[in-house]
Amino acid sequence: MDNWLMLVVGLAACVLIEVVAYRAYKRYRARKEALFTKESLGEVFQDMESTRAYLLRSKAFLKQCARRAGEEGDEAVACIVDGLLAGERAQLESLEALRQKLDVRSVDFQKKEDAFASLAEALESYADEAAAWAYDAVPATVQRARKKGYRDVAKQLRIIGEVEGMHADMARSVARGQVDRERELSLCPSCGALYFGRRPAFCGVCNQPNFEMERIRHGVLD
Repeated sequence: MDNWLMLVVGLAACVLIEVVAYRAYKRYRARKEALFTKESLGEVFQDMESTRAYLLRSKAFLKQCARRAGEEGDEAVACIVDGLLAGERAQLESLEALRQKLDVRSVDFQKKEDAFASLAEALESYADEAAAWAYDAVPATVQRARKKGYRDVAKQLRIIGEVEGMHADMARSVARGQVDRERELSLCPSCGALYFGRRPAFCGVCNQPNFEMERIRHGVLD
């Protein structure tokens, strides 16, 4: 009988601890939400705005590249450029979901004109900027967000950095003629990551299952 009593008391104590912990976590989340303002974010907010400006600039430039790829008639290259463009759009949507909570306005950005002699040169330029953003700019922004306790922002910025690194490698491969024309191209609509060939079981960047991924053809998503 004593054993049963101890078991019941132990279970009751576990339940009580879980309830107390859950309520404490809810209060913590509520405080964090209350502090999620432009003023309290400070530098982190500026990082979010500069990231959005970068993504808008990249999207606008890739639109020009996609138009150029379509005019040149190379289906494989055009498909990959469309994929890169779709990836930038997906990243913008994810970042916007965080920014909407801050009631912010649209971001101005300096448009990059496609004044390159060839599509290959344009894509090399895009790859250079994407790599610089991914490996030079993003780590500092992620660290600032983590230091101030904004884990959601840090996670989103980290994802953007990883995807931009992938985009840089893919764009550089296309620019240098290293295109496998027989392999399927898929997009993770959650984070914008692109995958050649067989889809992984889960996205390596955001862990979305592969059945959520979309196959890319020139001009359309399947």
